[in-house]
Amino acid sequence: MIYAVIGIIILFGLIMIFELIAYLRLVKKITGCLRRNISSKTKKRIMSNIEILYDEVKILSPEIFRKLKFTIRSIREDTFTTKMVSTEFTTIATIIAVAAMVITCIVAVDPKLIMPVLTDMMSYSIVLVISIALMSTALVVHFKIEDNKKTLLRKFMIVIDEIEKEHPLTVHLSDDQYQILSATLSNRRIIYRFGRPQNHEPNT
Repeated sequence: MIYAVIGIIILFGLIMIFELIAYLRLVKKITGCLRRNISSKTKKRIMSNIEILYDEVKILSPEIFRKLKFTIRSIREDTFTTKMVSTEFTTIATIIAVAAMVITCIVAVDPKLIMPVLTDMMSYSIVLVISIALMSTALVVHFKIEDNKKTLLRKFMIVIDEIEKEHPLTVHLSDDQYQILSATLSNRRIIYRFGRPQNHEPNT
């Protein structure tokens, strides 16, 4: 029985790790289209504020913007984990139904045999309870990750659609123009956060 418990823990542990890694890779793939040399703290602030995200995406070159748009729109909803968890629930429900049917048949044949059978089933019921607990945890983690992913994709889709409405014609910026625009936007953020520096003239 101990091996069964260990196997179940490893299985659902791998499921949760797989989902977390897949989500982190998705975030890295999307944020890789933004400006380079951005700290993790800045990326989190960009992802949490749709207005800042809009400013970041707006200054992207047409090639990078197109890459980002294709990346966002090509991401499909993950159904693998949902189907797998659903299959596990179905399997456990089937096991419970079969166990109930076996007990009913034994009682009908010889009621004296029910106690030894119940004793054996109690040991397996521990495995069943652990399976349900781990499955519920995996399901909560799955729903949380899916909610974060949908929120992230929704923000990017809103920003992309808004930019395409404002700029229906593709404007091809040169590398110099792109660098100047990026630096200008960064300076505006500094002024917005800390205020415009004042020039102090010496007293005469």
